[in-house]
Amino acid sequence: MPGAAIEGVLEGCGVRITGCGDPRVCRLLEERGYIENGVLDGLEAFYQAVAGRLSLQGLTGWSAALAVVEACDVPFKAFITYLDLRRRGRLPRRGVRPGTLEVARGQKVYEVLILEEGETTTYGFLAEWSRSAVADGRQPVIAIVDRNGDVTYYEARAVKSLS
Repeated sequence: MPGAAIEGVLEGCGVRITGCGDPRVCRLLEERGYIENGVLDGLEAFYQAVAGRLSLQGLTGWSAALAVVEACDVPFKAFITYLDLRRRGRLPRRGVRPGTLEVARGQKVYEVLILEEGETTTYGFLAEWSRSAVADGRQPVIAIVDRNGDVTYYEARAVKSLS
């Protein structure tokens, strides 16, 4: 798509920028840390494609977004949650633990564990993840992606007792 804000080619789970039709957009993405060494992060590339600002080897829109998904070893639920957070005005990043994203808001940093509706997990896993997030100075939040692609967020604090 000539005139796209960002033009690029897939490179691993990212997009090598080959042209920037809107330098303001590229500069902003670089300032936010989404572009490093000329490569746009895969999750952000997905968002930019859905938003219509990325042309990927002639593909645009959802076609480009799905090409990014196929190139990445990241579950689709992570892309859906990332898209939801970006649409809500947040600036998520990949989390330090598998299956998580991080979102800074003011002085707080939220660690978002992404689960899918019907996915099996244990209370022990959730409690340990929550304790680890808190120990790292993050607020634990669980994102549940339902079968329609809607995302619901829950605060996830582990407690020692209910009394």
